[in-house]
Amino acid sequence: MSYMSTQVHAKQIYQAVLEAVDPYEAIQSHLQIEGNNLIIGKLSVSLTDKSRIFVVGAGKASAYMAQAVENILEDRLSCNERSRIAGGIVSVKDGHSKPTQRITIKEASHPQLDRRSLANGEQILKYCQQATAEDLILCLISGGGSALMEVLPFGINLEDLQATTQILMHQGADIVALNTVRKHLSLIKGGQLARWAYPARVCGLILSDVVGDDLSAIASGVTVPDPTTFADALQVLQQFDRERQVPTKIWDYFQQGVQNQLPETPKPGDRVFEKVYNLVIASNQLAIDSAAYQAQELGYQVEILTTSLTGEARLVAQEMVAIARSKQQLGAQKLCLLAGGETTVTVTGKGIGGRNQELALAAAIALEGVDGITILSAATDGGDGNSDATGAILDGYTVIRARELGLNPQQMLENNDSGSFFARLGDRIVTGATFTNVNDLVIVLLDTNS
Repeated sequence: MSYMSTQVHAKQIYQAVLEAVDPYEAIQSHLQIEGNNLIIGKLSVSLTDKSRIFVVGAGKASAYMAQAVENILEDRLSCNERSRIAGGIVSVKDGHSKPTQRITIKEASHPQLDRRSLANGEQILKYCQQATAEDLILCLISGGGSALMEVLPFGINLEDLQATTQILMHQGADIVALNTVRKHLSLIKGGQLARWAYPARVCGLILSDVVGDDLSAIASGVTVPDPTTFADALQVLQQFDRERQVPTKIWDYFQQGVQNQLPETPKPGDRVFEKVYNLVIASNQLAIDSAAYQAQELGYQVEILTTSLTGEARLVAQEMVAIARSKQQLGAQKLCLLAGGETTVTVTGKGIGGRNQELALAAAIALEGVDGITILSAATDGGDGNSDATGAILDGYTVIRARELGLNPQQMLENNDSGSFFARLGDRIVTGATFTNVNDLVIVLLDTNS
């Protein structure tokens, strides 16, 4: 089998994953109406004559989710007036809107929030405050939600939050660390949406972009008890902001929280969660399972390495190559290795790229001259860092081809310029917005005949 055939197979596996984690289909699979009851996963919610349904949410995939909710509920108006949506708002990334009838779709910036994120957050809270004990709030959450809705506490402004987030991201803080900080600089995150919505029933329909599907970390857990504290948030600053670049008022704010001068986020056992139900409707596990199925259809044996891939991208790349070469030396002939999760990049350069392309470039360097191994690393949301690609594909000759073009792979890696590297080679994976987000996928194909 030629390298090009193996490359085609890797791309086919990746495409199968995108189709499997489609958010519209995920909602359709988990939300139904039976008589006067709304069935959400294993939960049955009785819709009384007084019941109203409000729909709120945020995330890259949440417009598609809103479309699906409308189609399920509004198509049944003629036979069940109780399914009518009273109103709602969903905040999505720029360019991720979809047409809806009763749910307002508003755009905002991602990954850095902007003033629209604040306005959208305020509108979401207004709907939550309108709801009574007879009402149901459907909260549609997907990756990116942390940046797309926000309500700030008194004394903290947008510029403070933007600076804090940017500094921590550049220093390699992962999504769990980032969200620990965000939850304690917010009046909506860390279970606080549920606090505003109480005593209404709240159902969170969640597309997970967090390794291990930790509900408290997905979009900063707006409907989930928060196990983290101001002390945890302060510890994140101490770990990732050793040079004290984060605004002083943020440090001071967390210190006040540690000293019990500020209200904590709601914790497990708080009464505000008595009528809250959260359901993960798609995740990286589904992506990995779909990839495995497609690889088997293409004739590969499959080994799932992990769905909890984390760590510095370039170090993870070296580990992946080492595993692949070890399997190859043990005689593997046609094998697909799969890993899902989300790595991080400590940015020191000024190049173009993201964690998936950085992983791919580091892997290409480690794999130089090795036959029979192809690797694809890509996000599921269509974006990777500050580039317009979602990932890249490589083999043992990628670096050799690059040098023939006059490129210096190691230098470009050190400058975090993986996007430019793969753009020159024509080996980027470019999908545009996929309207879903369930972390990243690394596909390693071994074929002794390639």
